[in-house]
Amino acid sequence: MRRLVILDTAVASTNLGDQIIMEAVRAELAELLPDTFAFSVATHDWMGAKSRSLMRRSDLAIVGGSNLLSSRMWFRPLWKLRPWDAGIGAKTVLMGAGWYQFQPDPDAYTRWLYRRVLATDVLHSVRDGYSSVNCAKPGSRTSSTPAAPRSGVSVQNAAPPSPRIKAAA
Repeated sequence: MRRLVILDTAVASTNLGDQIIMEAVRAELAELLPDTFAFSVATHDWMGAKSRSLMRRSDLAIVGGSNLLSSRMWFRPLWKLRPWDAGIGAKTVLMGAGWYQFQPDPDAYTRWLYRRVLATDVLHSVRDGYSSVNCAKPGSRTSSTPAAPRSGVSVQNAAPPSPRIKAAA
């Protein structure tokens, strides 16, 4: 059985959008990788020894949704990566991730970190054209395409079901 780490952007996040996106990511992954055991690791908190161990032992890591990519990973990053987290290996795949705000080109540290964490042998899925352009800046070895996971949420199926029995008085 393959091992997968889902870098979960909903853990330690107060953003309801992160919850919705991660539900869609999990649904897509369950369909695409049915014989895979998934572990969760938070992106909005610093990785501890256990999380790094799970990352090292996994075959693949998927980071889902959220605008957690940044040009300055050393200054208040949303994706909490430290320099020693680069040792986990380049096995992380972006799935509907976005770039945090409009920023200058990624700095040397950020390019170094992304080159060591992001997988180079796959096509990454990012949220928009701006994120795709930033992922392809000089020094980057990643390819990306604008796409995001389907949430499957619509106005019709997002509403709670109507009660089927009358409440007791």
